[in-house]
Amino acid sequence: MGKRVLIIVLSLALCVSAFAKVSIDLRGFGILLNPSDFTADISKTAWAFGYEDADLASEFGGFTGGGGAGFKFFVSDNISIDILADFFFTEEEITVTNESTGATMFISNAALSTAYLGAGATYHINLEGSSTITPYISANAGALIMAQGFWEVWTDPTNLTMLFNPRYNVLETDPDYNAYSDYDFAMGFGGQIETGVNIMFSDSAGMSLFGGYRIASVAIDYPDTGIWTENNNIDSNGEPIFTASTLDLSGPFFGAGLLFTIGGEAAAKQPAATRPAVDTGASQYEQYGDYYFKAKNYDAALKYYAAARKQTPQRADVYKKIGMCYFYLKQNANAVRYLQYY
Repeated sequence: MGKRVLIIVLSLALCVSAFAKVSIDLRGFGILLNPSDFTADISKTAWAFGYEDADLASEFGGFTGGGGAGFKFFVSDNISIDILADFFFTEEEITVTNESTGATMFISNAALSTAYLGAGATYHINLEGSSTITPYISANAGALIMAQGFWEVWTDPTNLTMLFNPRYNVLETDPDYNAYSDYDFAMGFGGQIETGVNIMFSDSAGMSLFGGYRIASVAIDYPDTGIWTENNNIDSNGEPIFTASTLDLSGPFFGAGLLFTIGGEAAAKQPAATRPAVDTGASQYEQYGDYYFKAKNYDAALKYYAAARKQTPQRADVYKKIGMCYFYLKQNANAVRYLQYY
């Protein structure tokens, strides 16, 4: 375990050093799940076992919460490569009791603990005149890992246990099975599209607001042996008891996060010892700007060129340099505004 953590830390450190700007988003979210076919199967399990008068109201999934982290590695001012990891849990249980004795006669319980690991890209929209608010749109695809998944049905007097185990994608019977010890991993695949806005409170800290839609599902197959095989999956009227073929984990989501940025504009606040040695006087801001412009840190260069323009507003070449900074920052309107003076 310690080696895995060390590898992850070293990998992230390598990524941070390889990119000019990296952001980390610690996020919480809510997702609305509606696996209707699977919900219908859960709702009619009591009836299938002979409890016709039972209240079968059930909605597996519904609104559930989760959390995780997103890492964005910027390859340009507008585009980042993303890694996303999040986790959510959902559970539904139906319990039927004997009205006269109060004894539990029937329990149907399904639960999923699911992790999503995805990779994709984000396009960041730099608003003209604002460096603190950045809308974005992103897309990613990845793997769904079932940290824990089961569907357990228990009824007196047979003490029958039936499980939905996503690891094997089957319905299986095992009277001695302890569903809550099922920590085997299963993998499915999905993807999502997301849009949101980043709001920065400083050069290195802010928050994110986002929403989107995730598409993902897990197949359900029936076993070849046991009482719940496909051929034996019928009720007293000859109708199939369980009809779901997939467990649909798709749904809309929304949330917020704490955003931390390394690099980018924060690099402009380096100690003076790391900046080029220049003569004091009216041109020092311009020379600082030239230094950062050559380093392709256009945000930092723009700040110094703007200071140089205030000191020497008559110099057309400073306007050109400001215009070129805006050009590389994809702020074309501002670029044209300053380049026309050159």
